[in-house]
Order: sequence, then C-alpha cells, then structure tokens
Amino acid sequence: MLATDDYPTRTIVHPPRLRGGLGRGLLNVLVAANWYKVGDRTIQ
Repeated sequence: MLATDDYPTRTIVHPPRLRGGLGRGLLNVLVAANWYKVGDRTIQ
C-alpha cells in the first residue's frame, strides 16, 4: 500500500519541478542576452 500510494505523488510532484528548472534556465538565458545587449550599447 505504501509503495503504490507513494508512487503517484512522486510522479505528480516531479514534472513541475522539471518545468520550473527549464523556465529558470530560459529566464537566465534571456537575462544574459539582455546584459550582453546592454554591454554592447555601452561599449559602442
């Protein structure tokens, strides 16, 4: 019983964490791109 009860909750909890990690990665990429753009502007 414990094993079958534990399995669904683990599968339900896992995908949002992955999605959150991907979202954070995309945000970091966007922020980095913006910083590079600002850096190019200040250099020029």
